[in-house]
Amino acid sequence: MTSEVTVTKDQIPNLLEELETAFYDIPFENSRYQNEKFVLAAQLTPGRAYRALGLKIFAKIRAIKEAIAGRQLSDIDLEENEYKMQLPETSDFERRRLAIKNTQIRESYKWTDKLFNDAMSEIGYLYSEFKRYPQYTREQFEHEEAIHFQLCLEQQQKTGGGALESLANMNLNGPLLNQMLDNPSQLTNLLEMADKNFLQIEKNPVSLENIIKSTQL
Repeated sequence: MTSEVTVTKDQIPNLLEELETAFYDIPFENSRYQNEKFVLAAQLTPGRAYRALGLKIFAKIRAIKEAIAGRQLSDIDLEENEYKMQLPETSDFERRRLAIKNTQIRESYKWTDKLFNDAMSEIGYLYSEFKRYPQYTREQFEHEEAIHFQLCLEQQQKTGGGALESLANMNLNGPLLNQMLDNPSQLTNLLEMADKNFLQIEKNPVSLENIIKSTQL
């Protein structure tokens, strides 16, 4: 059993610096594996995975733009506080207060830098996945929806949802989706099949394995 380490208030700055360095490259949001197995694979069909990528990438880009704007505003606050501290009419109490505010702002930069690094890494992965897909039209996406919802409902029926459904996504659907993306002709054939049969698909049971087989040349 590891003995408990006693940490004093004076040690907090060094402890924080050590932790910030140790966890800088550890994702505090989704890991690459998590995105691949539990975000994209859970969509079951390429069209839905394509949509999920768009939602995630746009959310991350908006967060990064907000972080950049927040950093710029904080820089202005720093500059303004430094200016006020130099004014002869500023009281000693106010100078001390402004100095503490500036310390807080500078310390917050380390945390936002870490989150910015996380977001950029995640965007890099999501964008590389996006480049594997064809650019869907609205019509192609809508035609594939019947396949998506039938697969979702059948999987829920078979697994009962929960952990079993997640295991199916991780061990079966993810690899099958990657197989289709690695063979562009299969994806093209799937889109053509969906275009021709989207009104009749709900009448005929489908599975992701059968879709793969039916779209192989």
